[in-house]
Amino acid sequence: MMVSLQEKQENEEAMILGNIKHKGIGEVQGLCERHKRSLVEGWHDNISAVLFAKQVAEKEAENEVVGELEKKYDAMKDRLILQMLEQQMGEEEWKRMGEKER
Repeated sequence: MMVSLQEKQENEEAMILGNIKHKGIGEVQGLCERHKRSLVEGWHDNISAVLFAKQVAEKEAENEVVGELEKKYDAMKDRLILQMLEQQMGEEEWKRMGEKER
């Protein structure tokens, strides 16, 4: 997580330094004021961005696992239902039925 935070900070720094040469004095002063205010008010945008990105990735992985488990248990339920029907009907009658009837 610290590596992600460092990368985010480095990317933001590069973007700011790359854009600053195209800005006027008033815009640069505005950026400085905004930065000072973010420090005083404790915005921590970079930290929250890294944490929320990690949470989103974890949630997506969790959803993928849940989806796979649902598929597995649906297949198991289908097999169980077929086994119950076979027992109820009897083996001989079950064998006489075609796949479509089952």
